[in-house]
Amino acid sequence: MSRASARRGRTPPRALFLCGEGHVYDPDEARWVPLGELVQDVHAGRRFTARQYGSGTDCTYRLLVRVLVAALGPRPAAPPDGGPWCPRHRSAPPGGRGDVPPADGGPAGYGRTR
Repeated sequence: MSRASARRGRTPPRALFLCGEGHVYDPDEARWVPLGELVQDVHAGRRFTARQYGSGTDCTYRLLVRVLVAALGPRPAAPPDGGPWCPRHRSAPPGGRGDVPPADGGPAGYGRTR
């Protein structure tokens, strides 16, 4: 750790390996790291770097995307009520014309009078 980062209270980034099967390995702790643990680390502000096991290519952003997706949790394909903006929803939103967005780009029926 450099003196500058020590003064700021930062620890060096956690160095990880991403294996071909998508598993994450921490060589400093000699153990596999669950994705949920990385979610907690990112939430706490801990940094990490990731390298592809075998080739050594940097894959930090690819792993970060997986961590962020895991942090967001599963997303429904459509709003619970079917929502007016769902392409599969066939009824028109209030003041709108089905799947056709309003000309001004805003939600249909908002800020307009007839």
